[in-house]
Amino acid sequence: SGESVSIPFSIADRNLCGESAVVDTFFRILELCGGRYTSSEVAAVLEADPIGARFGIQGDRLSIVKRWIKDVRVCWGIDGSGKAEAGLPAYEENTWSAGVSRLLLGYAAPGEGEKTFAGVSPYDDLEGQDAEVLGRLCTFLKRLFAYTRSFHAPRTPVQWASDLENLWESLFLDSDAFAADLGILRRALQDMTEAAASAGFSGSVDLAAIKWLLARRLEKSEYASGFISRGVT
Repeated sequence: SGESVSIPFSIADRNLCGESAVVDTFFRILELCGGRYTSSEVAAVLEADPIGARFGIQGDRLSIVKRWIKDVRVCWGIDGSGKAEAGLPAYEENTWSAGVSRLLLGYAAPGEGEKTFAGVSPYDDLEGQDAEVLGRLCTFLKRLFAYTRSFHAPRTPVQWASDLENLWESLFLDSDAFAADLGILRRALQDMTEAAASAGFSGSVDLAAIKWLLARRLEKSEYASGFISRGVT
């Protein structure tokens, strides 16, 4: 008949760490915390399928965003205060904040390569239809930076479980393609909090400890996905 046939399938006994776009991106985000937030690191998060699909920045839109990042010369750092936290002068230049300011000003008030506003040089290579993509990019960056910046503070396992689940609900697309692996992450967090409660532990731990605990749990065979899920295994 010429019609394409799609056979539902799942791959059994996968090691989630390194083979799941959801799990890999989740840990990639956590690795940003306390780091330099380089242009390549943040762009890699946006490029991941669960994130790009959530914010509608894929294909040509992703190519446009990558060009913007390069053209406005974002190098590293959320803003000047982020550089100060790294022990360097609190210069805004080449940070994400400076780059986004140039993009927004370029859309609102093009400078035609000559004008500046409050010391900011507008990025003029923007078209009218780019407004939606720029808005999606700003929403992504605002959510990503708000969560990851807050994670420097230790908290209880229960608080970590809640905050980390809020993170992926804010950043990941919860579609059929990613739901199973998001469910496995949710189960790993639940098991971690139950283990802490069983041990009578109610203290606070830092993010490094949480990352280690989650990675160890996801390496266990009982977290392998794909068995008796849907379609052909």
